[in-house]
Amino acid sequence: MTMNKCPFSAIQAAGTAACDLAQEVVRKGGSEFDCTDPNARPVCVALSAHLIRVGFDALDLVDDLGVTPKSAYDRAQIGGLQGLNTLLPAPAGDQPLQNLWALTGAVDRRYADILDIPDAPVVEAIRACKPSRRRRQSR
Repeated sequence: MTMNKCPFSAIQAAGTAACDLAQEVVRKGGSEFDCTDPNARPVCVALSAHLIRVGFDALDLVDDLGVTPKSAYDRAQIGGLQGLNTLLPAPAGDQPLQNLWALTGAVDRRYADILDIPDAPVVEAIRACKPSRRRRQSR
């Protein structure tokens, strides 16, 4: 794993999210996204970890890729980001995941500490989130 990898790389690779600061790179395992701004990446890393922690607590899951499906991580990130959007004075509307840095940067500017972010709207959005399932094409 590269040190520049965006913590939201999986949901970007799935086409669920996009970021103006992300650059797609193809690696051995497939497409990933690297952050092009070394000052933005730590903000997103901390926020992603917070969303997973809050989401997994709410869903009674453990942060362990060996037992927790990838879809649970996607649900925590996607739902969590949607919940964060509702906390902003000028939310991104129906498309909050189309510029992740605009959203995560706005959250970072609004809350001095990650622990200041109200959990209730984030948890509600995570519980309501139903990431789309990948469907295999019939032949």
